[in-house]
Amino acid sequence: MTSSWVLLAVSVVGLLFALNALVPLKVGPFSVVSFFAGWLTSEMPLLHVLWQAIGLVVFFVLGAMNHWPGLVGLAIVALEWAILVILEISSQRSWAYISKGLGPLAEGLSPPKIRFSQSHIPVPKKGKDLEKLANLDYWGDAIHKHKLDIYRQKINPQSSALKPVLFYIHGGAWILGDKREQGLPMMYHMAKNGWVAVTVNYRLSPRSSWPDHIVDCKRALVWVKENIANYGGDPSTIVVSGGSAGGHLAALVGLSENDPTFQPGFETANTQVQGCVPIYGVYDFTNQDKVFAPGFVRFIEKSVFKKKLDNEPEVFQQASPYFRIHKNAPPFLVVAGRNDTLVPIREARRFQAKLKDTSESDVYYYELPLAQHAFEIFPSVRCVQSVLGIELFLNYVAQKDTQVSKPETAER
Repeated sequence: MTSSWVLLAVSVVGLLFALNALVPLKVGPFSVVSFFAGWLTSEMPLLHVLWQAIGLVVFFVLGAMNHWPGLVGLAIVALEWAILVILEISSQRSWAYISKGLGPLAEGLSPPKIRFSQSHIPVPKKGKDLEKLANLDYWGDAIHKHKLDIYRQKINPQSSALKPVLFYIHGGAWILGDKREQGLPMMYHMAKNGWVAVTVNYRLSPRSSWPDHIVDCKRALVWVKENIANYGGDPSTIVVSGGSAGGHLAALVGLSENDPTFQPGFETANTQVQGCVPIYGVYDFTNQDKVFAPGFVRFIEKSVFKKKLDNEPEVFQQASPYFRIHKNAPPFLVVAGRNDTLVPIREARRFQAKLKDTSESDVYYYELPLAQHAFEIFPSVRCVQSVLGIELFLNYVAQKDTQVSKPETAER
């Protein structure tokens, strides 16, 4: 009888996780809890079905289904699995939204065919054909946060023409995170397909204060421009990307080229990039349209800026990519998830709309149904399809001076 009650309790918890992934809580402090509860469930629903199926076998052997609580629990599991199947189907259909957002870049391409092993094991795999050059010092002060990693093909990386560069900035709410943890599916894929990928660390709050974060990113970019040719990369073709706080920093790098305010000691250095891919980023620290709950503003005031928005609004505005948009902005691809509980989807919609109205460069945008924050950290179906979409944009940037060549399918 005990096993029956345990099964019932476990099934109720599982159902709550699935419901949260389907319809997450986006209210105040609950949004953070909702994110962590729904993150892996949203991206790896079939893994949940697998471990629960194994659990049901164990409960069956223990006789849990011989009593009514166990049978009720079994019915609840069936309902949860129906929700998990909905999540999986939504993930499988991501390409329709990606190709629509990419417009002519994806025109005529077939939906990608993705192997199960590519998208249902939550561990990014570098593969044997890539090498990682770790902890290169981009500042010269031997500080851990002033290091970067490079991913490139192993086979004669400097024997052919220089390769375009993907410059990736990790997220973590400006207070945590590391270059080894994020963006790996995208960087591995691009490095395997003719790019050199660079990922950087930068100083974090609360130990450091704004604008240390963006200063470090720009200093790393200068290092890349000056040195990446030695590692097979083309310094004339650099696209910056990042997720969450990294999406904010990537967008700001793309929109504040050569701004001496963010380049102390290297004011005259060239920090222009050729394209930008911010993913579920924060674009307006002033919270002008009340996209974020008041707690977000209090957090960045206390932990990141160490200043009050009401007292020094110009500092927050200067740090906001939304207010940096200009007609000469580089090409942008803005990516977001509709179920994001940490950065509401309205933030991305508002940012890309202003970009399209202002910039003379191409601006692409796609948002993915049922996608949570950080949806591209694990190599899920949605992540893999999104990476293939980002690849189309990156190759467009690298080839935009010539006719864009497109494969007949997006399959990899």
